Amino acid sequence: MEGSESDDNSADDLLQDGAKTDGSQVSKRDSLNSLPGSTHRIWYPEGMSYLSKVVLEILETERAYVNDLQEIIEGYLKCIIDTPEVAIKPADVCALFGNIEEIWRFNSELLKDLETHSDDAVEIAKCFPRHTHGFTDIYTEYCTSYPKSMEVLTKCMNRKGSGNFFRNRQTLLNHGLPLGSYLLKPVQRILKYHLLLKSMLKGYEGEEEGRVAISEGLALMESIGLHINEMKKKHEHAVRVQEIQSLLHNWRGDDLTTYGELVIEGEFRIAGAKGLRQLFLFDSMLIITKRRADGTYACKTFIECSNLMLIESIDGEPCSFHVIPFDSPKCQYTVQAKNVEQKREWTQTLKKQMMLTYNVEIPPKAMEIVMQLGQTDTKEDEDKPDTGSLKKQHHAPEYLEKQRKAIRRRSDGAQQKKQAKKSLQKRESAKNSPSFTDTPIRSPPTEKSTATPTRKDKRKPRSSSAGSSIGG
Repeated sequence: MEGSESDDNSADDLLQDGAKTDGSQVSKRDSLNSLPGSTHRIWYPEGMSYLSKVVLEILETERAYVNDLQEIIEGYLKCIIDTPEVAIKPADVCALFGNIEEIWRFNSELLKDLETHSDDAVEIAKCFPRHTHGFTDIYTEYCTSYPKSMEVLTKCMNRKGSGNFFRNRQTLLNHGLPLGSYLLKPVQRILKYHLLLKSMLKGYEGEEEGRVAISEGLALMESIGLHINEMKKKHEHAVRVQEIQSLLHNWRGDDLTTYGELVIEGEFRIAGAKGLRQLFLFDSMLIITKRRADGTYACKTFIECSNLMLIESIDGEPCSFHVIPFDSPKCQYTVQAKNVEQKREWTQTLKKQMMLTYNVEIPPKAMEIVMQLGQTDTKEDEDKPDTGSLKKQHHAPEYLEKQRKAIRRRSDGAQQKKQAKKSLQKRESAKNSPSFTDTPIRSPPTEKSTATPTRKDKRKPRSSSAGSSIGG
């Protein structure tokens, strides 16, 4: 609502003054802060208790919110439909307003339910679990599509015709804030309910059964808020992954969505590379790319998290770390972060993904110990200058090279044994074949010998039997 108070104050903060009075009379007007743009103010009767104030705020702000939703629909959406000269595409209209009409119908029903129990805080708290489906599904749909809505609105405001239309509608509706602020209201409102219920629980002094009912409503709305935030993040990540996929060149792997969610991305310097490198870490894959002048990415290499090794500390380079493919230690990449904080964030995230993709489940306690490794060194390095120029590529650690050579020797030895075994089997098979066992052994002929010529000197006619020489 309009006023000098901040829009993001919680209900708990807003009611602190009322709680401090300990039931004393409130002689001045108190204005409860709900949503930006609302002109609705709440007047408290003298002597109203803290709990009654919370109940009154829930009811009054819900009425104001439902009215604001109706003004969005009547004052903007329907006017766009009835004004063809605005020239906004139907697809853009749908993206701009989302399911705002469905939200208005849902909250109108919720308001009726709340008003039925306007004098009972516990019954008001019980209203929220009865409307779980709407809170979960309807609001999740709106919140996940909200970024697209703002994208369309920005595009419309930059056009002369549609931009003037929205500004004129704001003036005619006597709205202190533009349409974008009103479209934000559902996102703000769904995240405000748990704050109101928390204040209600704080002021409740009745029986335990009532406290349990309020606690259940609070737990529900907190979980819904977390669920919506999580779904919103997943949606944003999915959109970002599709964007990366469309901009990625020289990629010969599977679709990026097969590697899980995008966990983190960032820009780094890498030893041996002239320009900066953009790194994308997915659930099961690290991709190193080069950003091109046209905004696209050229894939330079990729390492599966299950095949990844990490060296967090490099002498004289507090902002650098190594990432190494286990099956190819010579292909080592020395990565330099912008600062120690970025390095810490990435090394911690890399360790976590490496352990999550390991082929054997790692006990939680062991994971906790691994996550703590290197943190002391990182904190000590914050005060040290980064002397590494990254002009020279570091060699792979000696122990990795020895390990790799040992693995190769074992592999080569096993291969030689396998080939020797195959050769022996071939010789044994040749000895047992009919061409050796059925052929008579002959003495070499002398100069005057009249013995039959050997097979090498024989010239058989084409019509002769192939086995006529066997057995003499």
